[in-house]
Amino acid sequence: MSLMEDSNFNMKNSESTKKVKIRKSKVKKSIRNISQQIEDIHRERNREIDKNKLNLDEASWQENNNQKYLEISASDYYNLGLLEGKYLLKKIRSQRLLIKAIATTTRKKGYEYARFLEMARSYEDSIPDSYLKQGSFGNIIDEIQGIADGISGISFEEVFLQNCFIDVVYGELLPFQAGIPNEYEFGCTSFGAMVKNNNLNHSESIEMPYIGQNFDFNLSFKPSLCYVLHKVGNSPKVFSLRLGGMLSLPTGKNGWGLKCCINIIKCTIPGEYTIPTGILSRMVLTNSHNIEEAYKTTYAQPNPNAYNIMMADKSKILSCETIPTDHIRRDISTYYASSNTFVSPEYQQYLLEPNYSKKRQEFAHHSLGLKYALGMKKSDFKELLSYKPIICRTPKNPFESRTLAFFTNDFFGLGDPAGQKWGLIPSLED
Repeated sequence: MSLMEDSNFNMKNSESTKKVKIRKSKVKKSIRNISQQIEDIHRERNREIDKNKLNLDEASWQENNNQKYLEISASDYYNLGLLEGKYLLKKIRSQRLLIKAIATTTRKKGYEYARFLEMARSYEDSIPDSYLKQGSFGNIIDEIQGIADGISGISFEEVFLQNCFIDVVYGELLPFQAGIPNEYEFGCTSFGAMVKNNNLNHSESIEMPYIGQNFDFNLSFKPSLCYVLHKVGNSPKVFSLRLGGMLSLPTGKNGWGLKCCINIIKCTIPGEYTIPTGILSRMVLTNSHNIEEAYKTTYAQPNPNAYNIMMADKSKILSCETIPTDHIRRDISTYYASSNTFVSPEYQQYLLEPNYSKKRQEFAHHSLGLKYALGMKKSDFKELLSYKPIICRTPKNPFESRTLAFFTNDFFGLGDPAGQKWGLIPSLED
């Protein structure tokens, strides 16, 4: 019996349809109308920058061990956006072309590019008023506006859509069977473990939390990918993986020692219209000193899609299995592996493809367990992430997803971790 024929699925799909009708019945409220006074203040502030701060606005491409990243220092978030628009122009335009290409495959189901833009506005409209009154959220709106102002022919709505892209695909197109081809799916594997850390001030080794992941995409995503290190005012430095105009994927770290990794999951439950992934990821990395602050921010509202997230700070590791309406938290004291599936029995019913990523999940957990039993070291992460063909994927078929990025506490890179050099993440401490 096919998934569509399954009665349980039909019931969930019916409930999902009701949710869509409820969404569409919401009264639209433009962010910029609701918070016009707030934004006017920001706009005025941005146009009256102290001349002594102008030397803070600079950007350049850096390289470590043949791995490139963009480094930006800005006096405020609008100028950060302007610099991102200037230096990431090709990547943002490439992502727009990719989204338009996806729209050509889903338009038979009523999902054209214009519909995607309408959906992005629905995410805007659904952001709680309490967030709009916060200066930190105003900074994000400033930054997106700066990106749009810095690129000819790109609107605020199009940059906002890129920040909703994962949510549009995994929160609506896939749950509602909109005809998106499998080659556009994400695949990724994350590892977390308490590893031995030789402390020079002690005769014995101590354990420290360490996480890492591979990010698998279709080759068409490659021109949109990059790593960015940015610093604005008194906010911490943030180093993260980007996809076009996304302010951040949930893969990166900040100057306070918080790290995070993500595995997106195909789920039968549609995502909620709420703070989109690109913006929520940035909020977490900008405002969180530790896991508990990051956890509170992440789950303060419903979720725009289904995923596994792994976070680490200076003392512990946290992993959460997440569906749009709920999540299961695990505090990790030893080791844990996750991929694009759920391991909790109660969440199996929500998997759109029940068998997808199961073998990779089992292999990842088993391989990590063996390493941990022998005394886990930081260097073991390179071997784990380089395991071919299951963890490090390099298929001959150009249409299959492959490993195009990797990240750990200390290292980063574009390409596959087995075939590319590993760049050292620069110090993020002020």
